Amino acid sequence: MMRLNVFLLLGLNAFSAEASISANASIVINEIAYTGASINTEDSCNGADWVEFYNKGFESVNLTGFILHDDNGKDEVSSHTFSDVSMEAGDYLVLCKDEAFGFNVGAADTLTLLDADGESISSVQLEGRVTANVTYAMFDTFKYTAEPTPGRDNNFSMPPALDVSDLFVESIDCGAGISACANTGNCFSHSGDVCQVDGSVASDSCLISQRLCQRCFPYSRCGGGLVLDDNSGVFALGQNCGAGLELCANTDYCFDHSEGFCQNDGSMGSDECKSVQTLCTRCYPDSRCGGATPSTAGIFSTSASESSGATTMVSSRVLAMIMAGLWMAL
Repeated sequence: MMRLNVFLLLGLNAFSAEASISANASIVINEIAYTGASINTEDSCNGADWVEFYNKGFESVNLTGFILHDDNGKDEVSSHTFSDVSMEAGDYLVLCKDEAFGFNVGAADTLTLLDADGESISSVQLEGRVTANVTYAMFDTFKYTAEPTPGRDNNFSMPPALDVSDLFVESIDCGAGISACANTGNCFSHSGDVCQVDGSVASDSCLISQRLCQRCFPYSRCGGGLVLDDNSGVFALGQNCGAGLELCANTDYCFDHSEGFCQNDGSMGSDECKSVQTLCTRCYPDSRCGGATPSTAGIFSTSASESSGATTMVSSRVLAMIMAGLWMAL
């Protein structure tokens, strides 16, 4: 009988421990206002960073001894240890920077919630975006939302498109020798009145910067010329590009604005691509190196020797066709 009582007692203790772990795990990080989000409403910490927690379980959880920390770990003075606070089922709790935790929530930070036993029960890594009035919140997965909801149910609203047109990129094409270009982002930004839709610059003071620094701003239409989601490399078999020119479909990279071969003035920065440009130009009506009229003609004059590192590559597709004499069949 005593042995049975011992087993029952051990079983009850194990069940109690499992129940406690299960209850603790119901507390999750639910929404984050990171540095730069600048949410400034009556219920959102007046512009400071904040972290919202949610009890998704069915019972009350005491958070005493729980710890919230960032990438620097739980032992940093900036981490937050919860005192005597409980969350009922379905409750939300918002902690404000400085009033609770001391760290800045970086755009690519990882936040972790530990229970009183030091077990990680919720961890979220942000994706690096910095946009005003946008938070990182839990839905089916974590997403950025343009409708912050501190202390209440999350509500998804599509955030504005991320504009990286003024992003300075130091690379082989834009080396440390022209690091001063890092301060000319205003000349390449799509959000101002300087960089025009057609790729021209409506500012005399930016013309020199544009010619010198264009390769340092690959996401600007006034810079490297990369236009996201364009159709420049789309092969169009039709009236102007008949069935006899189907081999031109293999030269799409020569006409694609993002590959580095098609220059901003409509010329080709590669001898291999130059050899097919005249023949295939009608098959790429949306490329400035194809049927489209280059909107930036006369502004840029990038020679083959100055073109991007991609132009030094020899295309195996074009080279193979040329060597095999396939062009003679057209």
